[in-house]
Amino acid sequence: MDCFFITARVEWKDMGVLVGIVNALAASFQNSRFKTLEGVHTHALNWLRILIGTIVIGIVITFFLEWQVPPLPFWLIMVGIILPAEWANSFLYVRAFQISPQSLVGPFFSFTALFLVPTGYIVLGELPTFVGGIGILFLVFGALFLGFGKGNYSFAGSIKKITQEKGALYMLAGAAIISISIVSAKFLFQYVSPLQFVFYMDALLVIVYTPLMVRHISTFRKGKWQNLALMSGAYTAGTILHFVGLSLLFAAYYISIKRLSILFDVIFGKVVHQEEHFYERLSGAALMVGGVVLIVLS
Repeated sequence: MDCFFITARVEWKDMGVLVGIVNALAASFQNSRFKTLEGVHTHALNWLRILIGTIVIGIVITFFLEWQVPPLPFWLIMVGIILPAEWANSFLYVRAFQISPQSLVGPFFSFTALFLVPTGYIVLGELPTFVGGIGILFLVFGALFLGFGKGNYSFAGSIKKITQEKGALYMLAGAAIISISIVSAKFLFQYVSPLQFVFYMDALLVIVYTPLMVRHISTFRKGKWQNLALMSGAYTAGTILHFVGLSLLFAAYYISIKRLSILFDVIFGKVVHQEEHFYERLSGAALMVGGVVLIVLS
């Protein structure tokens, strides 16, 4: 009997690892579609992918969970803090991939782990351990590798190249903003399940994006419907896989595996978009993955 339970735990763990890897692939695949849809306005892309995701998540909740109506404090935090942060981040995140190389800007979103340190301390009183501090160093050091290439292997030159890339600055700003949303969301899970939290948040984002999308609806003509469908499907699949994975593994372990999307962004950038400086960016991304893992597990 003991052997049965041990085997079952191992199988669930293995399944969680697999789900995390697929989740990371879905996120990076979505990011690669943003680049192919650079002619479509960012507001229009966000409206479409979030709308489809909201519909699918609503169906999943209806069939597999019980609906909960949150109280007033939920809506005050959601509308006053989380919604503005998520709206700003969604714009900066998508726009970064549209205007800059995926292999460069993708890894910068991992700086969310770094920005969670001060926000976590201010809001929740959480501080990183020594191991977490080492992880921060790995994260920053790995980011410097992303600017290497074409005879430029100095840290000063790398910083200059990165700061000249508007998409990288967008992604850093998005990572800082989303850390506020992540910390605030912890308070709201006492009212609804995480999946319902995402549904309400996405539904509100659709409402905000609708009038903005109407102004740019004509730009949909500049994108192929296949890429629009794949982008939306990847977003929806990634959202659902995220919560499936969290049910199979400890959150810290699952988030660490999901951060493999950093490496996949570099690979997609090379394979799909023929971007340069592959080995330098792959090395930097690998260091950043290690840094995120240390921060999350500390």
